[in-house]
Amino acid sequence: MASKSQAVRLLELAMELLTTGSISKEQFTEKYGKSVRTFQRDVKILRKYLAGNDTDTDMGLESDDGTYRLTNRPESTKRFLGIPQLLLLTEILASSRVLAKEEFTQMMDTLMNMAMFQSLAQIKDNALRNALKNAFDSYKDNNHPLDFNPSEDTFEKLTTLYEATYRDKDHYSAIDVTYTNVYNRTSHKTLLPVSIVFDKYYLYLRAVEVMYRGYSFNTYRVDRIKHVRMSEERLDYPSSQKSELASRPFPSNAFSEHDYPEAIEFYCWPPAIEAALDNFGSARYEAEIIERYDRYGRSVKSDDMVGKHGHVKIKIRDYPEGAKFWLMGQGTKVQVTSPESMVREIKKELAAAARMYDK
Repeated sequence: MASKSQAVRLLELAMELLTTGSISKEQFTEKYGKSVRTFQRDVKILRKYLAGNDTDTDMGLESDDGTYRLTNRPESTKRFLGIPQLLLLTEILASSRVLAKEEFTQMMDTLMNMAMFQSLAQIKDNALRNALKNAFDSYKDNNHPLDFNPSEDTFEKLTTLYEATYRDKDHYSAIDVTYTNVYNRTSHKTLLPVSIVFDKYYLYLRAVEVMYRGYSFNTYRVDRIKHVRMSEERLDYPSSQKSELASRPFPSNAFSEHDYPEAIEFYCWPPAIEAALDNFGSARYEAEIIERYDRYGRSVKSDDMVGKHGHVKIKIRDYPEGAKFWLMGQGTKVQVTSPESMVREIKKELAAAARMYDK
């Protein structure tokens, strides 16, 4: 009967074969501190198991200079989470503020369990531990001055939100929520979820709010939703609008919940050009360079001819209040040309800001 250490080792070797397709004596002796003879005995046991395994796939082991490769490897075994995938997901999660710290830890435990049998030959054990520790240390918890004390954890809340939002792409499922807005005012709302979007650290729910005198399409930060449950209310809001609303660009900075996307054009100088294209790009309304100029202000045809000292004209379609906030934040690197109403507002606000500094 195999010892406990050998049983664990054989299980890990079997999972490594299934997930990576091969094992080698060099990796074995380094990882387990065992002899080549022990490796050969383990391979013999695995080969015997594969030969006698009653499956539809005729798997086997073929040797190549100390490396054993799995033949007829099932496609389903290639879907395990790999170490590089684990590290990438860790970094992305650590840079967001979707989860509370304890929820982030729980999520990472789940991901690591999915990857625990993957071969560590691609990355040394200490390198993996240090990379994960760095992600945990750099994690930015969802700290804000408002104490929401949500009754549901994020995963339970997301289960309800995703089910209500995507159960039927053409029809609405109403939900009742308790929501705390940016002014720390809490209210109860009935919403018709349209889509869920991740942007600038947070998850947002885009939904049609059922109001006393009609309906309003708004954006809500998911972590500000304290309670959520499926609603029993039956509403006659036209389902045909759901796809159109879902395709609307996400507001860059949602100061106003009631404005609508507009076409906006502005001149842009490096290094703000790339930031503008990233900030305003979306699934449907891509930010577009419509004109290019070299350092002397002459019209050119390619980005290469713009260089470090030229500029471009960009056309976007976005929500004016949020877009204006971002555009003004670029200082002398951006000059808005249309719509004229936005140009007037920016001139007025810049003049007022200059007067503040003259005091």
